[in-house]
Amino acid sequence: MPQYAHSPLEGVPVPSQTPPCPVCGSLNDGVEVGKLGRFGMDVRSIVCHDCTLVYQSPRPDEPAMAKYYAGTYRKHYGDVGCSTSDGRIVMKGDSEYKKVLECWHDTQATIAMRLSPLKANEKILEIGCRNARTLALMRERADVEIYGIEPGPEEAEQARTAGVNCFTGNLQEYEPREEKFDQIQLFHVLEHLHEPLRDLVQLRSWLKPQGRIFIEVPNVYQPYGALELNFFQNAHLTNFSHKSLGELLRRAGFQVTSLADTTTLYAVAIPADISQEALPLNFESNHLRAPEETSDWVAVRLRNYAEIQFMRQQTQGGQLTPEGLSRLCRAVRKPALLPHLIETVSQLAEDLVRGGSVSAAQLLVESAAQGEHPQPVLDAFRKFSDQISAIAA
Repeated sequence: MPQYAHSPLEGVPVPSQTPPCPVCGSLNDGVEVGKLGRFGMDVRSIVCHDCTLVYQSPRPDEPAMAKYYAGTYRKHYGDVGCSTSDGRIVMKGDSEYKKVLECWHDTQATIAMRLSPLKANEKILEIGCRNARTLALMRERADVEIYGIEPGPEEAEQARTAGVNCFTGNLQEYEPREEKFDQIQLFHVLEHLHEPLRDLVQLRSWLKPQGRIFIEVPNVYQPYGALELNFFQNAHLTNFSHKSLGELLRRAGFQVTSLADTTTLYAVAIPADISQEALPLNFESNHLRAPEETSDWVAVRLRNYAEIQFMRQQTQGGQLTPEGLSRLCRAVRKPALLPHLIETVSQLAEDLVRGGSVSAAQLLVESAAQGEHPQPVLDAFRKFSDQISAIAA
């Protein structure tokens, strides 16, 4: 983990409320899948029994988080740095930092414009726009009018300096008056909102009849790094899968036109033919998931992800102790989040082969090929095992 310039516990809001599930409204406690968040903060994460959303409970209340975003939040998360294309972390002040940050904004604008093409003179509103660099790039490429909402006073001022009509505060404080937008976009913002259903209904009312909402959020079915102490964060109140995000949008009166289920979730949606007064729609479980995808189904896979990722991080230079190899082989047999399982087994097996531990690589892949996984995945692991056998012969 990188070093941080500020105390990780300075000014952190204390969890003080037990919320209903943000997607389905259930008041039942869920299946616990984590107790810690990034920087060692207290973050209890649960899987909802009724809709399988992963969310934080208990959590800080909305006024406490608003104060946090306007103050110490950027001190905590602003020092994390940016990831380069080769997986390195570049920190603020490093010679590469500005270049990497610009690349991040460029990628954000490119993906948004590819999934939701813009037309000249359209009005675009971004919630949580930071310094509005992504908006500025979109204006350069499509000649659109750009607006922003940003709770951080310094970054909101930077956005205004860049020529953006930016409001300092949160979306509940913003008054668009008669203004209607062609697109409202939220890049890694929805997971921060206390009442995402309420806020999406409100945002829908700010759109033109054929307006679009564009959303980017982390994908809880494809986490990054350690589950606790990294992926789970005190500021991320909800952790969406493609199914829970789709159901939330449906309840808020949207019709999803595009949903990219990758390491990050991207959704584009337009207002459905439903009156604003009829919203939000009732939760309907049949819209959400396959019958076998229960809260326990999700929890088992998240816990096993945490175990596999821990063992992955313990592996240095393609070396595993006998005890570590045995523990990892047990883990890769269990039900797993498949993209992470496949990536981890493939990478570690290749590292082991390069390090001369061909038999250990063979055992790891054979263990995965005997696991509780879909048949195509088992077949792929068996084929990989045969390839390693050929190397050993």
